[in-house]
Amino acid sequence: MNPTALTEEQREIAYAHALEGVSITRIGQLLGFSSVYTFYKFYSSNPEFKTGLFAARDEGLPLMEDKMLAIKDTCQDPKLARVEMECLARVMGYRNPARYGNNVRVDVHQTLDISGSLARIDAQIATTYRDVVPLLEKPNEIKDLL
Repeated sequence: MNPTALTEEQREIAYAHALEGVSITRIGQLLGFSSVYTFYKFYSSNPEFKTGLFAARDEGLPLMEDKMLAIKDTCQDPKLARVEMECLARVMGYRNPARYGNNVRVDVHQTLDISGSLARIDAQIATTYRDVVPLLEKPNEIKDLL
């Protein structure tokens, strides 16, 4: 059975779970929806609930950050701790890439003076022009060169 409406208490429970980082699929299950699709249809047709749900997810990022620190301090199995922390870090980076993403910013400000190169190119063009123009005036000599 799929709920057609949520009580205020159910909304608050959903928001609390979203704040704690519980998946949308699991929140739908806890509210009694038979599938993630039916929950998706429900929250898509209830924009106020959807906005509150996703706002709670975003507000919960500092809690996830704190959860990572708790795992670091309390987990006995380093491999399990690493997997849990990497999972949380990925979710946090996806939800707020500016703060938690693996962003690398490289600013390169360099001025290049190409005037010397341009002067050399101009000189090469002038030399080539001086050498080629007289040959164009003497077509027979060009034939001899070929």
